[in-house]
Amino acid sequence: MVDAWLQRLGQYERLQLLKAPLTEIWGIGAAQIFSEVSPAMHEEFALKHEARWYQRFGHNFYGCCEPLHHKVDIVNRNIPRLQKISMSAWIDFDKAVENVRDEIVFAWKPNPAVFAAPVWDPEVVRKDMEEKLEKAKNCIVEMHMKDISTVRYEPQRLWEWAQIAAEVTKKYEA
Repeated sequence: MVDAWLQRLGQYERLQLLKAPLTEIWGIGAAQIFSEVSPAMHEEFALKHEARWYQRFGHNFYGCCEPLHHKVDIVNRNIPRLQKISMSAWIDFDKAVENVRDEIVFAWKPNPAVFAAPVWDPEVVRKDMEEKLEKAKNCIVEMHMKDISTVRYEPQRLWEWAQIAAEVTKKYEA
């Protein structure tokens, strides 16, 4: 697979289809299928092979919906110029913060289930954000709300969530 990706990338370069040199482009990827294997197996069967892909880019972003809180070290070791790591809502948040520190951006995904609750409770949202961001105050954090399957016919939940996120994150501006 990596050989195929690299061939395609090389073809894009030869055809001048890229808007910028690869040194200015972000490489992104994830191996969600490896979410339940040990860090050693993830490294051996995915990251060591994928490293050739990431080597081509000036900046790299890894992860999506997998719990990488206990794999930050192997991701960082195998992906050159790693600048962001994303993790699912179902991580050990304390361990993630401890492992990410302020070295790379921690793309945190809050739990989207708050939108599916029978009754919208903005204070539950606010409390979760405040607790998590307080724990992560020494990290560089981005919040990525993803995988929303329903808002129970109340789209204002999204707008209110965004307003709460803006208010809470204001407290942690550098």
